[in-house]
Amino acid sequence: KLLMNLQLHIGPNARVLICCRNECLCALSTNGSRVTTHLRDKHNIPADMRKGLTKVLKTQRLLDPDKAFPREDGLPEHPYLRAYDGFDYNGCTFRTVRLQSMKHHFS
Repeated sequence: KLLMNLQLHIGPNARVLICCRNECLCALSTNGSRVTTHLRDKHNIPADMRKGLTKVLKTQRLLDPDKAFPREDGLPEHPYLRAYDGFDYNGCTFRTVRLQSMKHHFS
């Protein structure tokens, strides 16, 4: 209930925490106080609404977004994650939103 009230969602397959607010739609790192800091600084959520969140998150065994497996190809867009245009190459599984990263991948 606390997560719903704060517009947070745990992706059942990837086990990452997602901020479902329209201006975010992104996975959040749960290291330290990053989630409560995100809610305070980005969304102006007062402390009384965030109370107990860190304790709840510690019980969920969440992954850092950087360590989560990417979604499978061909799936519909995730309803709580923003989709970005990016770069790929036929026959290669590497994908990125940064042209420089793609150039480096092929060099």
